[in-house]
Amino acid sequence: VKIRSALTEVLERWSRLMNTGKARANKLVDLMQTMSSLEKRIAEIRAWLGKVELQLTEPLIVESKTQDVINNKLKDHEHLQKTIEAESGNIGEVLNLCEILLGDCDSWKAAFNTETIKNGMQGLEKRWKATCVRSAERKRKIVTTWKLIQEVDKMKIEHEAWISEVEKELTAIEETLEKISKEDSEQTVKRTKRVIQDIDAHRPALQILEQNYGRLAKGGLEPENLKSLTSDVRLMLDRWHSLRPRADAIIAALKREQKAYREFITAHGSAVIGLTQIDVKLTQVQHLMTDQAATPRRRLQQ
Repeated sequence: VKIRSALTEVLERWSRLMNTGKARANKLVDLMQTMSSLEKRIAEIRAWLGKVELQLTEPLIVESKTQDVINNKLKDHEHLQKTIEAESGNIGEVLNLCEILLGDCDSWKAAFNTETIKNGMQGLEKRWKATCVRSAERKRKIVTTWKLIQEVDKMKIEHEAWISEVEKELTAIEETLEKISKEDSEQTVKRTKRVIQDIDAHRPALQILEQNYGRLAKGGLEPENLKSLTSDVRLMLDRWHSLRPRADAIIAALKREQKAYREFITAHGSAVIGLTQIDVKLTQVQHLMTDQAATPRRRLQQ
């Protein structure tokens, strides 16, 4: 009886051991299959993220400066945003399953290399957060770019006529420089200084336009597209920048002429004084020579 009882106990313990071993083996197989499945899903999400990241980081191209074009850009981005949001459930599920897998590996003391899963989780979570941020930035970039395009065009329209008038005035002054008289020189200086005051008064507007243009240039537009959209604005900025140097050059030319005239007057005055002095001396010499010639005759007469 004792032997039978001991044998029964041994058989039961053996059965439990076999069941435990079988359960552990099944669990390890399940863990391996889960790990393989998660690695595959992580790879698929990475590939999908790569395509989305490419779309979010590609340069912005605005085909024409119209509201319809911008609306289409925003519509396309909204579609991409919905695609990103739709994938959030899948990514969240994969990350949760990875957490469960790592916990099971620890509790079952499975001697698996889980570094791939850990690194995959960290990289996936980081890229996912960055993608969400980039998506919001992309929409903001589209809206901001359109506002800046409108602003620089508005300022161009507001100041283009003024620039043309100043250019016309400077050209008129430049054309008279070669034949200007001394009397008109001072008036021309005053006229040019009034133009300079007008240019300086518009400097704040120029600075605002340059700031907006700079923000637009750094806003992510494709370089050739930026050049195409803003070539007229860039040309106007160049014209604007040339106004003050042209006016300064006119003032400098007038002052050179005035200086040369003053130097001429001074030299002329000095020459007249010198010639007068020479004439006086010549007269004195002539009188002296006349007196010297007359003296011997007077002696003979006496």
